[in-house]
Amino acid sequence: MKRFLPLLAVLSVVLAACGGYSETARSETSDGVKCPTGTPTALTILAASSLANAFNEAKEKFLVNQPCVSDITFSFGSSSTLATQIVNGSPADVFVAASQTAMETVTTAGVNEGEPTVFSYNRGEIMISGKSDFVDSVFNVADMRDSANKGIRVGLCVSSAPCGSIADKIIEKSRKISKASDLVRAAFADTEAASAEELVTKIEIGELDAGIVYHSDCFSSERKGLVQCREIPLSLNATTEYAAVALKNSAGAQIFIRFLLSKEVQTLLNEKYGFYNYDQ
Repeated sequence: MKRFLPLLAVLSVVLAACGGYSETARSETSDGVKCPTGTPTALTILAASSLANAFNEAKEKFLVNQPCVSDITFSFGSSSTLATQIVNGSPADVFVAASQTAMETVTTAGVNEGEPTVFSYNRGEIMISGKSDFVDSVFNVADMRDSANKGIRVGLCVSSAPCGSIADKIIEKSRKISKASDLVRAAFADTEAASAEELVTKIEIGELDAGIVYHSDCFSSERKGLVQCREIPLSLNATTEYAAVALKNSAGAQIFIRFLLSKEVQTLLNEKYGFYNYDQ
């Protein structure tokens, strides 16, 4: 399976791509990257829903003293759904996916400009609603079965979504360890959500008792006092990579991807939103 470019290699590629405009260009970014002559352009970015809060905050930092880009419009959703939209012609400048599978849907179709850049990753975690009667009786994946806690309402992302793919891998590993025959998606999940954002909301408001979400989701929601979370041991866990790719050959798109690799954004993602830096 094709791997994405490592960080240092990407930096050199992006620098070359962003610096390749005419010497008559009138403006440049704070680090010397030249922009094409003319009015700054607006970017449309399709990104995984789990990045919504982090990206909305990062947007304000990005646009400060940014002569190449006038504004950013985000569209958040399931990575697999967004990938299908892009392949079917949905206009966008950058795609940010939460799985290699979703990214490969786009790159295989040949609608990208350059190679994807991996900038972060995530793991699975159990989230339990603060409104649930089962908050003191769920400590591992096996505890989320109805046979272990009668009447518990469990949600998972659909298998085609990255958060659902992670859940399936975690459930499979847990089933092998516990030898519990009812530890399967069909018997396990009462509700399937289209995206991580949808699943987290249902748990936060108490519509669901528990679910398998991203570590970053737990990191944010637990701080707000809405949920409790349980770590899943690394031996039973699974990871997913976050990668960005330009869909148009524009300075703005390349500069945004480079921005994701900056210390400022890496610190924001890790310390405030609970994403893992790629070199961790």
